[in-house]
Amino acid sequence: MERRVLLAVALSILVLFSFRYFQERHVGARAPARPAAKEQPAAAEVPPAAVPSAVPAEQGEAVPSAEDTVAAAEPLVIEGDLYRAILDNRGAVISSWQLKKYRSGKGEIFEMIAGGHDPESRPYPGSLILENPALTKAANSDPYLVEVVEGARSGSTISAPAAITLKLTRGDLSIEKRYRFL
Repeated sequence: MERRVLLAVALSILVLFSFRYFQERHVGARAPARPAAKEQPAAAEVPPAAVPSAVPAEQGEAVPSAEDTVAAAEPLVIEGDLYRAILDNRGAVISSWQLKKYRSGKGEIFEMIAGGHDPESRPYPGSLILENPALTKAANSDPYLVEVVEGARSGSTISAPAAITLKLTRGDLSIEKRYRFL
């Protein structure tokens, strides 16, 4: 009986090391796709209709139009009794979710979304995965137009309960995401 236990433990350790090796070799080599916050020109400086498209759009890529969404990057903080969430309008994704009544091993407020996040292997909550990589990149990194449907807004902080609608238009591509925070 002891041989079976030792064999099971040895096989379990072998599986764990093999999985770690596979993960480091195949998944760990990818570079993060989410760019850092960039300076964006103001909407009045460069209207979308004034910039002509010099290169024709690839098949399935959104063709620029005068109706394209123009918005500045702005994180929205949603404060509830039990949580604090950060909704990033770049990609309309939830980039942080903290549980106020729980602490991590370091004594800090517990963060539900990992800080060293790789959007390609583990997308943020609210990310879209489309067949065309260019459309996927636009859907997950371009700034969405924010509309607070319900909830008290004070600057970039919104008190729960809240309902938020985020809209993005890029040529033929039109996306609307709705979030409700209780």
